[in-house]
Parts: sequence; structure tokens; C-alpha cells
Amino acid sequence: MLDHRHTSKLIGLVFIASFIAYGSGSAMVENLINHSQGLSTTVSQTNTLVTGVLLITLVHGSLIIGLCSLLLPFLKRANTPLAYTYFATAITSQLILSLSALSYLLLMPLTLASIGADLNLTTSIALMVQLIKQFNSDAYQVAMAFWAMGGMVFASILWRWQLAPKLFGVMGIIGYMIFFIGTISQLWGYPVGLITSIPGGLFEIALSIWLIIKGINTQHLKEDDTK
Repeated sequence: MLDHRHTSKLIGLVFIASFIAYGSGSAMVENLINHSQGLSTTVSQTNTLVTGVLLITLVHGSLIIGLCSLLLPFLKRANTPLAYTYFATAITSQLILSLSALSYLLLMPLTLASIGADLNLTTSIALMVQLIKQFNSDAYQVAMAFWAMGGMVFASILWRWQLAPKLFGVMGIIGYMIFFIGTISQLWGYPVGLITSIPGGLFEIALSIWLIIKGINTQHLKEDDTK
């Protein structure tokens, strides 16, 4: 069984790996969807689309589940209800994010159906494509709203029980609050863009590096009664 220092390093590495997995998968999918040739691109690059979706759903999803599972024992020693609140919101976020990404796979049969189709069918397919894109966009914002809510809970635990220097807790609470406001604004039609995700993202990267180098401070936690 890993001691808390090795577990802390693993948490930091998993955090960073989840960034890479989602960023890579999202970039692959978005490049295809926004390609100037439109739907025809997804026929010739089906493997790229599927790979991108799998990175978001399977790889990123597994990393998030692993991250939450590694964090849970530490968070429970601080406050059990808050620990499970974080766990629930993070997993819910990933489930919605996976559903959002999987919706893009519907573009493949739609692309095939559009080949040689008449004007009416082509118009209907184009409308369905736009609906899929809108669903994906809205589902992403909902998923990130859940992630931000869980993040605020996580950051408050960091601050209250000093699992890391209190500055990290303050950064996280403020960063995730800004991010949450940004996601809700997007859902209400205010295009604030990615700028509201920057503070929370910087917090996650900084905390990951700290955990790899210094580890979680367990001094203010209750004794682990599972030993």
C-alpha cells in the first residue's frame, strides 16, 4: 500500500495526465468538427474522431475516477460529507462530459447519409448537426458547472484543513467561483469564452506540481481508522 507521500505524487501526476488526455481529445475532435470542409472530413478521418472521443470518455474518465478515488481517503479524514460531495460532483461532471463527447459519434452516420442526398435531406441533416453541436456545447457547460462546484468544495477542504498551503485553498475557491459564474453565463447566452477557466486551471496545475514535490499535509487530519 502506498504511503501518503507517494499517493500525493500520484495524485499530482494523474491531475496533469487528465489535463493532457482531455486537451488532446478535445483538440482532435474540434479540429475535425470545425474543419472548412465540414462533415466530409469526418468520413475520411473517422479514426481521428473516434480516438478523440475515447480520449475524453475512456482515458480522461478513468483518470478522473482514479483521481477522486485517490483523494477520497484524505478528504474523508477531514470531513466525510464534504468528501463525498466532492466525489459525487466530480463523477457527475465526468458522466455529462462523456455523454457530450459521445454525441459527436452521431456525426458519422449523418455524414454517410448526406452523401448523394437530395436538398431536403441535406438541409435536415445540417440542422441535426447543428443540434448536436449545441447539445455538446451546453452539456460541456453543465459538466463544468458541476466540476466547479466540486472544486469549490475541494478547495475549501484544502483551506480549512491545510492539506496544502492556505494560498492554494484561496486560489481554488476564487478560481472555481469565477469558473462557475462563467459556465452559467455561457448557458444564459453570454459568450465569456475560456477566460473564466484560467484561474481554476492555474490552480490545478500549481497544486499538481506542489503535490508532486511536497505532498499532502496530513498534520491536521484525523487518524486513518482504516489501518
